[in-house]
Amino acid sequence: MKSLIKNFSNVHSPSTFPDFFIFTMPRSGSTWLMELLVTQPKFKYCSELFNVRNPEVCDNLKIDSWDGLYNKNNSGLVQDYVEQIRSGKLGIFNPNPFGKYYRLSTNRIVFKIIHFGEDRINWFRDTFNGKVIFLTRHPIAVAISRKTLPRLKTFVRTDYIEQFTLEQKKLAEKVFQTGNHIEKATLSWCFQNYPPLRDKSDDWAVITYEQLIVEPQLVIKHLSEKLDLVKTDVINKNLARRSMVKKLSDDTTSEIFEKGDAEREKLITKWRKKVDSDTEKKLFEIIRTFNIDIYQEGNDYPIDKYLVK
Repeated sequence: MKSLIKNFSNVHSPSTFPDFFIFTMPRSGSTWLMELLVTQPKFKYCSELFNVRNPEVCDNLKIDSWDGLYNKNNSGLVQDYVEQIRSGKLGIFNPNPFGKYYRLSTNRIVFKIIHFGEDRINWFRDTFNGKVIFLTRHPIAVAISRKTLPRLKTFVRTDYIEQFTLEQKKLAEKVFQTGNHIEKATLSWCFQNYPPLRDKSDDWAVITYEQLIVEPQLVIKHLSEKLDLVKTDVINKNLARRSMVKKLSDDTTSEIFEKGDAEREKLITKWRKKVDSDTEKKLFEIIRTFNIDIYQEGNDYPIDKYLVK
């Protein structure tokens, strides 16, 4: 019944203005970012549209596995599915009509994609005439928060692996076979971050969780320039509010967030209490093998060239 209500709760008529596509990974602050962007006029959000663990996704996408999703022979199914959402014909992802971010009538969409498309971001941009936001977060902070790694086998055992070097493939197989959970989670982070960092384009907005938390106004200014936002004042008013996925935040996160800007930096360092220096060193050996330089061993913050100025 809830799904039926959502299907008919919104009238969406696409405009000539571009939709926004947030590409990121779980536990990256993406829901908060999505909520900030959907404050813009006439937007609605569409979250996790490629999570094939959701039966409604499988039924409408006509793909029922991670391997099938990453099979490029199914690009036509992916394209038809996204076009149905963009046209307003498929409303299963409409916001809750009783929620804060509900609008009856919309003409643009903020898509949050965390389960697909890492190596196809420019395809999404060009196929759907969208604007791209790539959001990332420190690999160890993400790794220790991941309870399951549903796509790791697909990354390692399908054609997805062919875009990597022989050395990277050998390491991936070793970690996949014998690594502990945090090593596998770090490997999964590499598979999700290497292609976007390799393919990034000047027209993308590339931002990090850490800077979004510590310098939100600067990041919003950057997003405004990249995305042609018209109501940044509304975004700034919403910066102090936690995302609606607060159930995934622990008590420490909730406490810090409610205290405001001065305490938020603790959100980007608290993972260090759970990881010793030897583990950090070992995990960064995996990351360096994938030639990813955005984060460095011993630092909590991304390196300077990836920061918004």
